[in-house]
Amino acid sequence: MGKYLMALDAGTGSVRAVLFDLDGNQLGVSQQEWEHKEDPRFPGSMDFDWVHNWDLASGCIRDVIKETGIDPAEIAAVSTTCMREGILLYDKDYNEIWACANVDARSDDEVVELIKKSPDLEKEIYKVSGQTYALGALPRILWVKNKMPEVYEKAAYVGMFNDWLILKLTGVMSIEPSNGSTTGIFDLATRNWDKSIMEKCGLRTDIFPKVYESGTVVANVSEKAAEITLEKKTSGVLDEHKALIDTILVKFRENMSVKRAIYVEVPAGCVASTYVHHDHKIGALVVVKGSEADSVKEFAHVCCLHLASNKPDYVTKDQVPQSYIDEQTEIFKAQMDADEAMAKKPENVRAGILQGKVNKLVASSCFMDQAYLDNEKITVAQALNEAGKAAGATLSFDNVTLYVLGK
Repeated sequence: MGKYLMALDAGTGSVRAVLFDLDGNQLGVSQQEWEHKEDPRFPGSMDFDWVHNWDLASGCIRDVIKETGIDPAEIAAVSTTCMREGILLYDKDYNEIWACANVDARSDDEVVELIKKSPDLEKEIYKVSGQTYALGALPRILWVKNKMPEVYEKAAYVGMFNDWLILKLTGVMSIEPSNGSTTGIFDLATRNWDKSIMEKCGLRTDIFPKVYESGTVVANVSEKAAEITLEKKTSGVLDEHKALIDTILVKFRENMSVKRAIYVEVPAGCVASTYVHHDHKIGALVVVKGSEADSVKEFAHVCCLHLASNKPDYVTKDQVPQSYIDEQTEIFKAQMDADEAMAKKPENVRAGILQGKVNKLVASSCFMDQAYLDNEKITVAQALNEAGKAAGATLSFDNVTLYVLGK
């Protein structure tokens, strides 16, 4: 028998992992805030970003295990809880295709539609489910039917966020009645789905996962989830990213695929900064090694802006192909040969000018040798040195990556 119990809480404003011993004493906790952004197309909406939020949740698991120093094999069980009323829709392969947080308010029109359909229907549903239309799943699922019919047709399951955590950990689709009942589609007397409620609302009755009572063992943690939550070893594109892409495909009806994706872990003693340009066509990532000082964080941020603005082809000169240097040398030489004034200069002077042109071109293509965005009198390399002096540390770049859409 294991020595520890873990609880995962997908709350409205944050997610956390809490570790207990078998006597109920809290041993450690890791918490990450998350936010649910409004889709500008749909006022009152509150989207749930399942890709980013799973990354936060799995990070909390890793952090609390690291913080407490326990052997994860000694965790006897994991339990989940969550904000009430937030829901997710999945396709037949258990991929998330739509989700909203608990206070999502986009479905006002659908509430009106249901009331017009039957003025007494809400009271009838309340007698069985204990829920009204407010924050319930019925208007929201009807909204998906009306506004995103492709998603509605693709939906195979509906679930809550605590059940989503179980799915991510085990690969098993389930629903737990204490939170599941907040959908307004449960019969409180039987603690099970009531398909007749969906029928009365003109909605499908084939999207209900199996009900597991609280305290029931659903399944063991899967090997994939253990790899992600314990070590975060990833290569390529995870299923979570594929699910996001599938959702985009449904919305835009375009054939899309991920061309480039990387996972970057920031070690202790390093700072990372990212930047995405307002047109979402350029992004930058910079990791600086040697100090976690605020001044270094600011330097890393300026370097991201520099990348997006100057778009260097290389980080350092040694990355520039010799074939490119030779090609550009020949071009400059031909231009100089065609210039009568240049042709009159001594050969050694011409050679020096030619080398200067090549050096300037190469420097303009290399991040470390470009004029620093925040002070064009020095290079990025010199700015790195100055940032190190200010922080009292020796700094270096651990990662410098520029993303350009289509490249």
